[in-house]
Amino acid sequence: MRGRLFPAMRAAVVAAALMVAMPGWAQQNCQDLRAIWLGELTFVDGEFHWGGRVVAVIGEEVLVGTVSEIIVPWRTGHGVVGMDRGTQYLYDFGGGNTFTLELQSTGVFPSPPGKTLFGYYRDVSRIVDGKGRFSNASGIVAQSGPYLVSITDTGELAVAVYTAELHGKICMP
Repeated sequence: MRGRLFPAMRAAVVAAALMVAMPGWAQQNCQDLRAIWLGELTFVDGEFHWGGRVVAVIGEEVLVGTVSEIIVPWRTGHGVVGMDRGTQYLYDFGGGNTFTLELQSTGVFPSPPGKTLFGYYRDVSRIVDGKGRFSNASGIVAQSGPYLVSITDTGELAVAVYTAELHGKICMP
């Protein structure tokens, strides 16, 4: 009996050591995150900002909220406009329950001079901050969807819309 018990005890000690060494890994509750972001571009204080409404499903719970840009390192030149790695979006579901996604890839899309911008955007982001029920959240989320941006002949924004689908995982302690 002693010979069989010792390997089992050794396995339990190793498992306990792994749980202590990697508390986030051992205690994370990861759920599927899917969302539709109905985005719009607004011009505020001399700058363009993407934002809009979002409907998210985490696990089997439906959440409704808003999205707003909080950091945007723009990339321009050679007929290309995009948002560089480090761009952050705040997802706010009310009651202090927020999480922030930060681009891990460069989201770039073509921008021919003088043309209406109709295209398809995609990026990969990670959750870098969370508050309220999303405190200490982590995860990776992919985002993609069509956009349309139209400028009038006088250089004013006529319309700018984006329909994004997000899917990934959100993990919380």
